[in-house]
Amino acid sequence: MNAKKIPSRRQREFEAQQQEYSRIARDPGTGSRWKRRLVLLVAAVLAAPVLWLSVRFSLEVGSIGFYVFALDGDTGTKVGVVVLTLLGFLGLTGTLAFLWIGFVRARVRTPWAWAGLALACAAALPVSWLLLGLTGGA
Repeated sequence: MNAKKIPSRRQREFEAQQQEYSRIARDPGTGSRWKRRLVLLVAAVLAAPVLWLSVRFSLEVGSIGFYVFALDGDTGTKVGVVVLTLLGFLGLTGTLAFLWIGFVRARVRTPWAWAGLALACAAALPVSWLLLGLTGGA
């Protein structure tokens, strides 16, 4: 006859310890963490060409700005040149800051907000071109 042997108290405690230490603790949110970071990676890829265009345009406006100040242009032109010169680099700084904050803070809904803010900073200068009419010829 196959009679089952009843384990002793020590044997049950030993088996409980073995089960406790043999299981690997795993973070249950690992899969969703990659999904949250994917949003920020897509925002970074979409922002890269726009940032390159903005910084390049800011450098060109900065080189023209020297002549505007040397020829004593009117105040509106000087302000416009300074704003357009700084806006590309402010957009670059803001985009990098918002992407970094989005990657560091691991919350459920905030990556969408940080990705949107990063894209908004990257698109600040091109949107100003559209709003101010600096895209076409005379």
